Amino acid sequence: MTALEGEVYCRNPKILESFKNTAHFDFGVIEKGYGWIFPKSDHLSAGVLTLHPRIQSLKKPFEAYLRSKGITRDIQVRRLRGNPIPYAPAKKSRFSNPKGLVLGDAAGITDPITGEGIYFALKEALIAAEVIAEVLSGTATTAEYDRRIKTEILADAQLARLISHLVYSFSRVGNRVMDRFGRESAENLLKIITGEISYRQLYQLIFNPPEMGRIIRGLIF
Repeated sequence: MTALEGEVYCRNPKILESFKNTAHFDFGVIEKGYGWIFPKSDHLSAGVLTLHPRIQSLKKPFEAYLRSKGITRDIQVRRLRGNPIPYAPAKKSRFSNPKGLVLGDAAGITDPITGEGIYFALKEALIAAEVIAEVLSGTATTAEYDRRIKTEILADAQLARLISHLVYSFSRVGNRVMDRFGRESAENLLKIITGEISYRQLYQLIFNPPEMGRIIRGLIF
């Protein structure tokens, strides 16, 4: 993934006021990605993210996204910076050897939908702490970390990747879902970030006949 984000300061207080107490996620503003705007006390945090491998520059999509949201005049964009985000490690990736463990950005595991990596990094750190304690007590080797990362994190991330491909490949559907089920989607994402549910549980919740019927009816009517 690649992302470009900046802090947008608006000289017109009405612009800042119009985004107060809201968080915007807009699919389709960039191919295979989304744009976001979060309000802060005296400015807006905005950005675009894409999974598309051939999009080299995000500055024009970023500027176009701001224009589409009515953020055009009397603004100053500060700390505009790009972020390459590690995404979808190879199946043969190793996360440990007898000398140590890798986690966080080094492990290359981020949320396939949002590009957020803190949740997975914290979860990896908890697993690492438990495995290190087991290694020091002589009850396990560092290979246990590799096994747990693949079974407890990567298996869940693969299901999230499937959901992300559906959302990003059909951006109009993604926008429609956010329009109709935005609050519900945000609540489920919060539950995932806090560890209350997993993507596996969310997948099982969404892809069952009664729930799919409710979603389809909500998208059509």
